[in-house]
Amino acid sequence: MKTSTFKKHGFIKALGTLALSCALSPLAYADWSVQGSQILDPAGKPFVYRGVNLGILPTVASLPQVYADIAATGANAIRIPIDNLTSAQAEVHVHLCKQHKLVCVFTYVLSAGYVDNFRAPNSLHLINVWQGFTDLLKANPDHVVIDIASAMAGNTASLDFYTGHYHSAITFIRHIWGLKNQMIISGGNWGQDWSFLMRDNAETLLALDPLKNTVLSVHMYEAYRDAPTVRSYLESFTTRNLPIIIAEFGPIKRDRFNERINPYTTTDVAVDAVMNISQELSVGYLGWNWSGYKTNDPSLNLPDYSPLNLVTDYNPEQITPWGNKLINSDAGIKATAKVATHFPEGSSSSSASSVGNLPPKAEITYEITSAPCGALAGTATAYASDPEGDPLSFAWEIYQSNTMTTTYGTGPSIPLIRPAQSATTITLTVDDGHGNVVKAITTLALNNNTDTCASSSSIFSSSSTPSSSSISKSRSSTPVSSVPSSRPRSSTNSSSSIAAQGNCRYVINNQWDKGFTASIRVKNTGSQPIQGWDVRWQYTDNSSITNSWNVKLAGQNPYSAKNENWNATIKPGQTVEFGFNGRKPAGPAQIPVVTGSVCQ
Repeated sequence: MKTSTFKKHGFIKALGTLALSCALSPLAYADWSVQGSQILDPAGKPFVYRGVNLGILPTVASLPQVYADIAATGANAIRIPIDNLTSAQAEVHVHLCKQHKLVCVFTYVLSAGYVDNFRAPNSLHLINVWQGFTDLLKANPDHVVIDIASAMAGNTASLDFYTGHYHSAITFIRHIWGLKNQMIISGGNWGQDWSFLMRDNAETLLALDPLKNTVLSVHMYEAYRDAPTVRSYLESFTTRNLPIIIAEFGPIKRDRFNERINPYTTTDVAVDAVMNISQELSVGYLGWNWSGYKTNDPSLNLPDYSPLNLVTDYNPEQITPWGNKLINSDAGIKATAKVATHFPEGSSSSSASSVGNLPPKAEITYEITSAPCGALAGTATAYASDPEGDPLSFAWEIYQSNTMTTTYGTGPSIPLIRPAQSATTITLTVDDGHGNVVKAITTLALNNNTDTCASSSSIFSSSSTPSSSSISKSRSSTPVSSVPSSRPRSSTNSSSSIAAQGNCRYVINNQWDKGFTASIRVKNTGSQPIQGWDVRWQYTDNSSITNSWNVKLAGQNPYSAKNENWNATIKPGQTVEFGFNGRKPAGPAQIPVVTGSVCQ
């Protein structure tokens, strides 16, 4: 995930320039809007949340089916934690939301209970996290709502801390980044707001947003144990004509890690009253939680959260009592939910077909689970989905630098072994069966840890944000070229001294509004091996490269690229390919001329 470090003086300076930025740069309204207590969708029609929380994310391979199952309940929204997602992974969720006509609510949950919860990060960390999603959020103001920090303030948080936390975040969201997405502010007391920190300061909190496009939210658990309590709290907003939704609620007490000074010992929640009164007052709700909780071993002395599951094991045919109530009762989702009116009529697949079948999204994640004597073992998994819901096929290539060999596999995941003294390049090719092919590549750096033999139960890393991961896309019906199964060793990494005997081709794999993915293919058209190569190119339209793979890249336009050790030799008739992502101005991506000693 892209992050950025803000220097203390720079952060303070940015806050100090708010008045100037407001005066010089008027902010445009997002398509979502708030009118009194009513939320209006981008078509200007009233919208009432009737959805679920996907609080525990399922396996990557099952995401398309899980979204289809949630949409089948009639839900019109889904709330998703972004804590462990990269921007590319979050984009998969956005595509699935659009496909199934669900409003995407992204939320950050690790900040829950700040002050009580010593593990919760501060507001600067929260800003850094959201910055990693700014491009995605800016591109999807009609489909993604920002729930800034779920249950952000603990029971011991002061008003100054609470408002200051949100003021800092909103400063960057609106003034620094210029995002127009509708926002959500969460109540104090781990979201339940039983001490009324949010309720009694609602107008002040809403005034923090210069676009006046913010909604307040409450989590209803054990503090809402009867109908009068539920009604009193919700009506305190509706009678003041202020927007309020229930971002979470469920049938039992949800104990929080490190929570302090909570006077509510009951485990029951008045969920029937929450649903009925919400329907009466046109207040939105999002039930917690679709699936993922397991029954805990009583000997562990941990709460059993399984009654909060709406379905068991992500299987809609195993609906729980809580799921049946939320979905099928008179005030439930199926009877009361209405899809936001800005979604196109008919199925999303048919609407997408009018502009051509769209390519899938894909990214590689990996988890290392053991380290026997310097070697690492684990699993690589495809994080992929298709906008139209097409079945996807997967092909893997895992290249080991120490033996210069490639192993192959199929399916959504593959066993991963990285020997000691070896760098590993993982290449995933995803095909939607309609001529759209996506290639994702990530590299695990050289592992020199040969001195220790770690336990096989050790968890080494998770690649939700692999630093060298990148995505290359092609809408051609021709498969993306693959890395050769073996690469001859090269005694040199210098530029070729052989006269031009190659063909150097610049290829656009994919492009969008302000970005592109491209590759350069160097083919040996001669009769002798090429021992080492380098190429050069330059953009004339202010395009720039952001990251690359399978090459040593240098320069700042013009660019130069030299071979890695493992791809220095190009045999006659063989092609070596390297790739890169870049930024570009509006319009078609430029195709520059590639030059070099090996290029004819």
